[in-house]
Parts: sequence; C-alpha cells; structure tokens
Amino acid sequence: MFFGPMFNAAMVVAGTVIGIVFKKYLKENVQDIVLKSLGLITVYIAISSMRAEANSMNVLISMAVGAFIGETIDLDGKFVKLGDLLQRKFASKDSEFASGFIGASLLFCMGSMSILGSLESGLLGKHDILMSKGLLDGIAAIFFSAQKGISVLFAAIVLLIYQGTLTLASSFLEPVLTETCYNQINVVGGIVLLTVAMNLLGIGKFKSMNLVPAIVVTVVLTICFHM
Repeated sequence: MFFGPMFNAAMVVAGTVIGIVFKKYLKENVQDIVLKSLGLITVYIAISSMRAEANSMNVLISMAVGAFIGETIDLDGKFVKLGDLLQRKFASKDSEFASGFIGASLLFCMGSMSILGSLESGLLGKHDILMSKGLLDGIAAIFFSAQKGISVLFAAIVLLIYQGTLTLASSFLEPVLTETCYNQINVVGGIVLLTVAMNLLGIGKFKSMNLVPAIVVTVVLTICFHM
C-alpha cells in the first residue's frame, strides 16, 4: 500500500543527495537559472490545475477564510521555527534552510498527482502515478538542493507523511472526493502552488504555507453546501 509514497520520498532523498554532492560542479548562475526554470514549470503545473471547472464563489471564500486561518495560527511561522530548529541541529551555516524546507515541502506536496497517486496506492494497490511523480520530484530535488541545501531532505519526510496519510485514509476519503470536490481542490491548490512558483521566480514573498488551510475550507464548503 505504501510503496508509492515511499518511492516518491526516496526519489526526493536521492535527488537531494545528488544535488548536494555535485553542487560544486554547478556554478551559481547555473543553479539560479535552473531554479527559475523550475519556477516556470511550477507556474505551468499550477495553471493546468486551475483550469478545472470550479465554483468561483467557493474559491473566493476558501482563499479568504483559509488565508485568515493560516495567518491567525501563523502556519508559515510554525514551519519556519521547525526549519530553524532543524537547521540548528543539522545545518547551522545554511541560511537558506527555512525557505528551502517550506518551498520544497509545498512544491512536492501540492498538486493533483499527490492526491490522485495516494488514492490510487491506497484503493487499487497501484503506484504508477506516484512513481512518475517521484521521478519528476527527484530531478527537481537535484537542482533545488544544489541551491537550498539539505533542507530539501526534510521536505521528503513531510511528503512521506502527507502522502502516507492520504493513502491510509483513502477508503474514507473516496466517498467525499467527488469530481466536484476534486476540481475545487485542484483550483485552490493550484493558486497556492502559483504563489510557490512566484517565490521561486523572485516575483513576490508570499507566505504560501498560510494559504494551505484554504484547501480544507474548499472541501468543507463543497461537502456542506455543494458549492
């Protein structure tokens, strides 16, 4: 059941190790352009997700309420503190640790492939989607870790917990995740992912993690009000 999530996380770990080992062979300007290319690819993935048919009022309310919840509990700040704690223990000289940890966690977890792949692993025992995603994430991890360092390794743990939980809960989530609900998740998740892409491109400084509660809100609205 858990082969898919484990494979995906293992590919991120492998990519991170490769990126750190071969970092010295990648000039800073090469790292920068590749990371920006990754940002552009993320824009494409986000926009593709946002093309799903969704209720615009649901999206508006979800983003507003989700952002309010995220800012109130300061979800981004809690992840920064966790990143700082891990940095002190494992990478005291890595100034990019917290941003790398948060950015990589969102990059690998957001998107339809994580949800669909986890459900496929749990319900059907098939792992095709997560294996494909793992290969893509592994390649991204090489270049992400070359600039952000070992923080990407800990994002693999977040990814494993996230996908593992979805896989374990797949039998309970199947009746809830109707096509309408899935479309709403895709659009809201795409918006969150777009802010991650803009951070990678240096266009803005969004606290993307504070927008994540919007995904939960859109599911609740869809189930309760069929929006």
